[in-house]
Amino acid sequence: MKLLLRGSLTKVVQVFAMLLATMLSCQAEVLQFRFEFRGFLSDLEPHWNPSITFSGYFAGEDRNGDLALERSELLAFTMGSFDVYNDCTGACTFSYFRYSALEVVKFSYHTSINTGSEWTVHAIQNLNPAEPFSSSSWGEGVSSNIYATSQTTYSITSVVPEPSAALMVTVGAALTGIALRRRRIPSD
Repeated sequence: MKLLLRGSLTKVVQVFAMLLATMLSCQAEVLQFRFEFRGFLSDLEPHWNPSITFSGYFAGEDRNGDLALERSELLAFTMGSFDVYNDCTGACTFSYFRYSALEVVKFSYHTSINTGSEWTVHAIQNLNPAEPFSSSSWGEGVSSNIYATSQTTYSITSVVPEPSAALMVTVGAALTGIALRRRRIPSD
């Protein structure tokens, strides 16, 4: 009986080790998200405006396994139609990015575009938790600033559900069940 129990325990440990190895190998899976900040106070308007939105998309791999995406782990980042990750060269600086499930996506970039007669400058950042978002624009005779308020909402959604996580749990449970059922019961 002890030999039988020891064999079953060994199989359970093997199955657990396989499941753990599978989970660790999936750490670098590509994660994709869409986010939106909605409702801001503009210095061009006297009141909070719920129709002002900033939205974007990002994708990355959690290569260091810290359950957060950093700037160095990104594969894509867009704000509206501007591809910050690939097109932020020359007069553009993409200096900071961080996202984890426990916090608001944080980023900072600055662009300068020469429109011929003037420069248009956009500085967008949301690094200060007390002010989750600010955007400044100058150019073509207009200067404006947009600030988040307590009414500003933030949402983030996964673009592609992670079926591998559910699959890993299902396969792990099935393998554990099979290992336990396959133990040999001594015949009388």
